[in-house]
Amino acid sequence: GLSATCNANGTTASLSWNAVSGASFYYVRVTKPAGQSCPSGWQTPGWSSSYCVPNPDAIYGTSVVNYPITPGTSYSFGVHGARATGSWGPSTWNTFSCNGQADLTAFATTVTGWPTANVSTTLTSSVSNIGNATATNVPNTFQVNNGVTTVLVAAQTLTLSAGGSSAITANYSFPTVGTYSVRACADQNTSWGEVITESSETNNCGAWASVVVVPPAPTGLTGSCNVNGTLATFSWTASPGASFYYIRVNPTNGGTCPSGWQVAGWDATTCIPSPDSVIGTSISFGTTPGQSYTWWVHGAILPGGQWGNAGSSSLTCNGKPNLTASNLIPTNGTSVTVGSATTFQGRINNLGNATASNVYNILQVESYGVITAPPVLASIPSGSNGTVSASYTFPNSGTLPRS
Repeated sequence: GLSATCNANGTTASLSWNAVSGASFYYVRVTKPAGQSCPSGWQTPGWSSSYCVPNPDAIYGTSVVNYPITPGTSYSFGVHGARATGSWGPSTWNTFSCNGQADLTAFATTVTGWPTANVSTTLTSSVSNIGNATATNVPNTFQVNNGVTTVLVAAQTLTLSAGGSSAITANYSFPTVGTYSVRACADQNTSWGEVITESSETNNCGAWASVVVVPPAPTGLTGSCNVNGTLATFSWTASPGASFYYIRVNPTNGGTCPSGWQVAGWDATTCIPSPDSVIGTSISFGTTPGQSYTWWVHGAILPGGQWGNAGSSSLTCNGKPNLTASNLIPTNGTSVTVGSATTFQGRINNLGNATASNVYNILQVESYGVITAPPVLASIPSGSNGTVSASYTFPNSGTLPRS
């Protein structure tokens, strides 16, 4: 009735036998594999180096519990029944071996940055075999939970020797913005099934990792200016899932931040509105005509304020001239001689906020419907004026011309 019962990973064996009539105790001998030592509590007897015996030698009872062994190694054990005087009878022997078992465990899952909704993201983890046997063709998965349901995403199938480990990855597109929980699980297929028997079935999955998924970059970026270039408006198409937006403006060529905006703490060339979050899909601010801006916008989510990739554009609001003409004055007084050429002179004033270039002007004679073109003015800066003059011969008396 000798038998050996292995533990789950083949590292110990419990030895048992049937009681022998008249025996007071038992002598147990276990073969010792070459190159190995006897386990703790056992010793090599003086009469042979090929065996291990308990210390003390007598076993009261009919079993030895958890005798340490090497998985996959063959052992034999024999038992003698003995009387109280120490004399023993013949021995009975049994040969046994215990196979090891794999034990797969997954570690923490990592994701680079904040994934964007509906954009493929790589999930990364690793799996180790902490058992004492090879695990062959074992499937692995990532579990993705949105707070309601869990999706299984297939990773690589692995073969791992005892003590081995390997990275696993999978590509997954999170369908919406929000917070997800993700973990890796070894020895799990996409039908929630396990493939191999392990020494432990409770440590296959790693810890849950929290993953924040952010909105895609806003599209349809448009910049517009009011008529005189003193007000800029930025607008964009709403980013799916965005709760609000972060707007960043970079005035080029050393320009300053718009009124009500402030310099960003992380970059002295970037301006941000105050408050920083923008509700809606547009923002307006006062600008200096001729100033160019590079601007970009991120969709962001609550409650943490994490943001997605940016859409970007640029804008320059140019000012416009505003020209008015003064009254014309004859250079030889307020009256002219019929039939003689008279020179008239006046001013063109630029009341706008941009330079007027290549300005064409006309001399109009109301009574006669005659138009004479004075010289073109090459440039009239904002707030300045230019002088125009033209000659006209009146055929008869009438009113003075105007420009």
